[in-house]
Amino acid sequence: MLCRKCGKQNEDYLEFCKYCAAELTGDPDDLGNDFAVEDADSDGTAPAWGFVRSPKWSKPKLRADDLDEEEVRTFARRRFEAPTRKEQEATHDDVKLSEAYTESTDDYDDDDGDDDVKIAIPHMTRSKTSDTRPMFKANVIQEDEASDEKPEKIKFADPIEDDYFYEGVDPEDDDDYSDYNKVRSFSKKWIVIAAVAAALVIAIVAGWIVVGSTYGSFANFVDYSFNGNPLMRPVDIAKSTDTNGESIVIFTVYAKKGSTVRFTINGQIQDKVIESGNSFAGYLKESNFLPTTPVEGEGPYVTVTPEISIITPDGKETKITSFVTTDDSIIDILFPESSAAERRRGVEIAGIPVKVPELTLTITAPTDGAEVMSKLVNVTGTVSTNTATVYIEGQQVDVDDTGAFSGIVELAAKGESEIVVEAHKDGYVIARQEITVNYNVNDMSVVFDEGTSLRTKTDTITLTGKLEPGAVIKMSCDKQGISFAGPVTVGADGRFSITATISEVGFYDVTMEITSGSDTSTATVHLERAPEDYRDYYASAFALDYTRLVNDPNHDAHYAITGRVVEIIQAEPYIIAKFVTSDGKEMYFQYHNSYSGAAEIAVSNTQQYKLAAIPNGLYEGTQIPYLYVWFVLKPAS
Repeated sequence: MLCRKCGKQNEDYLEFCKYCAAELTGDPDDLGNDFAVEDADSDGTAPAWGFVRSPKWSKPKLRADDLDEEEVRTFARRRFEAPTRKEQEATHDDVKLSEAYTESTDDYDDDDGDDDVKIAIPHMTRSKTSDTRPMFKANVIQEDEASDEKPEKIKFADPIEDDYFYEGVDPEDDDDYSDYNKVRSFSKKWIVIAAVAAALVIAIVAGWIVVGSTYGSFANFVDYSFNGNPLMRPVDIAKSTDTNGESIVIFTVYAKKGSTVRFTINGQIQDKVIESGNSFAGYLKESNFLPTTPVEGEGPYVTVTPEISIITPDGKETKITSFVTTDDSIIDILFPESSAAERRRGVEIAGIPVKVPELTLTITAPTDGAEVMSKLVNVTGTVSTNTATVYIEGQQVDVDDTGAFSGIVELAAKGESEIVVEAHKDGYVIARQEITVNYNVNDMSVVFDEGTSLRTKTDTITLTGKLEPGAVIKMSCDKQGISFAGPVTVGADGRFSITATISEVGFYDVTMEITSGSDTSTATVHLERAPEDYRDYYASAFALDYTRLVNDPNHDAHYAITGRVVEIIQAEPYIIAKFVTSDGKEMYFQYHNSYSGAAEIAVSNTQQYKLAAIPNGLYEGTQIPYLYVWFVLKPAS
């Protein structure tokens, strides 16, 4: 409907002009009711607005069958393709009234037969400059300006709302299509995001598959790529047999192409270069890994670590210290409790389980847990081969042709002591047996009378003291040169007297076995027969021969030696000290200073001591001479 005030076109349902706000409601009286019958509505009344009669166009045929193929293509093009520049210019021109009115030649007859009424109808023209909206060239189809092509006529097949046929002209008509664009844009965005996410997932899965097949695990990948490990994954070990039925060990080494795998077998080196791919597989006979020395472990299998190293192309050598295996025959020996999942992934191992022959070792006496009455214990037993070497508490003993052996062990203290016996042979597992014995010695106090000397310069010495009444004392010594009258019974007053005969100058460790009722105990007494005159002894002494003392530490001779005491090793019950001679030679000496007139020994940087001594072996655990001292003089400093 046209506004009578501004001439702008408005929708039929508006009551006020949307451009100038003038009232659009018409009154038939304003036009003098000069309307023909044909101008009335279908019910015979005047037009609702009485201003301009709606054109009486023929109704279109709204049937799809009435459209031909060319019309369908034309409709589709104008509906879905961007308008041409010429179409946009024609559509975007504003409509305005011309300044003058012209009279229409259309005649309208009324019903009363009066003269025809002339109606003034404004002519409308389009302004080609009134459209100020920007033109987007991307939406324009370039056409020749001189083209005479006329837009094709559109026939509507079905009664569809006008807003559906959006041609991008009027911003007020594109609301529905704008929502459609938003939905379509939103959908495209999510399609792109989904595509990117899918591509990322595919890349991650593919990368994971590549890492798994090449490195075995992500941890191996990191270790190889960033921590400098020359191995892409741990060296794999498996067992098999060759065509001759001999047992072989298969190694698969994963390292960079050009790296060298170095095997060291019994001192011989074999190098294998990885020439293709990133791995090398080879095998060696299991016999190459059999040990050539006694082997620690529990048989029959021992774990032998093969000597394998990787040399990278830049020359850096790395020793391989751990391996992995999925071979059940190896896992069942080393880790039989491994689960199925652990076996599939591979179990880490330190080396190859190799079957090694074993020795059979048996201790016949004493029995484990036995009680012994002496600190000297005779250990006997047998070994399965007479070519084995047997050690009792670290000391080698003889083995006869039948494999029997025996040896004496001196127990360190009263109570329980452990005795260890081992049998060694090259290429065999070390056989080891341990027993515990109880040195059952009841403490029995032996009290010698005051003034009783344990040192004599004659051929006899008498010991007097006090013990439990009725006890029997038996004296014995393993060393020649001393003897005793026989067992002595302690009197009712608890006193005893024992005389020993010492035929030679020397020192003697005498065992006193004391029996009282059913109890027996022992005690050790150190007795000495010293030279009669120290002056004669010094005068007849040899000059120090240090080389002889080292090479023949128990030869028969006595020496006079001058020097300083630099360390007191033991002070009770006798002295053990470290001594440095005046010419700088080191030695140790033992001195029993329990007799009357014994010298005082002290460490000093200035005090010189003159020793009269005899060889007594080498000091324990060293190659330094050990002397037994008879006399000690203190020359003036």
